Amino acid sequence: MKSAIHIVLVTYNGSRWLDACLKGIKGSALPCFTWIIDNRSTDDTLEKVKSHQIEKEVCIMDANLGFGRANNIGIAKALKAGAEYVFLLNQDAYLFPDTLEKLLAAAEREDHAVWSPIHLNGKGDGLDRNFGKYYVDFDANPQLTHDAMRGQLKEVYTLPFVNAAAWFIPKKTFETIGGFDPLFSHYGEDDNFCQRIRYHGLTIALNTTVYVRHDRNERDQSRPDEFSEKGVELFRRKLKIKYANPSCSDFPKEYDAEFKRYRSWSFKSKVKLNSRQASGYGRMASIMEDEWNAIDQSRRITVTKGPHFLPL
Repeated sequence: MKSAIHIVLVTYNGSRWLDACLKGIKGSALPCFTWIIDNRSTDDTLEKVKSHQIEKEVCIMDANLGFGRANNIGIAKALKAGAEYVFLLNQDAYLFPDTLEKLLAAAEREDHAVWSPIHLNGKGDGLDRNFGKYYVDFDANPQLTHDAMRGQLKEVYTLPFVNAAAWFIPKKTFETIGGFDPLFSHYGEDDNFCQRIRYHGLTIALNTTVYVRHDRNERDQSRPDEFSEKGVELFRRKLKIKYANPSCSDFPKEYDAEFKRYRSWSFKSKVKLNSRQASGYGRMASIMEDEWNAIDQSRRITVTKGPHFLPL
């Protein structure tokens, strides 16, 4: 297994994507070994996994650990098996035959903490919406936009962030950064990982000659109501992304000021007999109170170098 590319694939009720995902792995031009970490799926995900003849080991979790913690288990297994490179692949992302081959060649030429291909949409006939809107826009890299407009695109550009649907990662990145912070249960893990890469002076590279298809067009893109359950969870996630960032120099001063604002807004809403806002702002203040210790502990860990969060 040492010479193979080690893929880590976290699955959870992913039956509708897995045929295409696993066929992509099987069709890779490079030999692969895939660590499939299943987060206790309740559909026929495991039957789909077993039906595909690829080199793999399937690990079934006792419960849904979330994206980050499950990936950490797969990453640790790959590193223990001798992996020099680990490729994190979403269950809704599909490889082209040369995806891994080109990423490996690039990684052996240039030193970056994470390599990403271009993300196409599920059909492969256009860019993935979020990839085009947020990850490769002018603010992410003005030179990339300029070169694309002039038809002078280079092979490699650095970006502040690309989501973790298809990350090609050298072993030494994990030795320096560690794995995903378990502070994040689902979503936000990759934001934090990229923040830590930048904090430690490393870089994230986009290879413009390499592609995957990311089949997530059906996901709800609407913004939830501020005080709904989804809105509150979005608040919790953004809170962690903002303040667990080791480069955030305003913690804990700004955190405390924000906490006091929500508590004040809750009190003022009570006075105005607006029970919905009073309850919503009060809940946000409570979340900030509950999360302070965990965020503080996360920051204390991630400002240092080491294989943090990986069960090695």
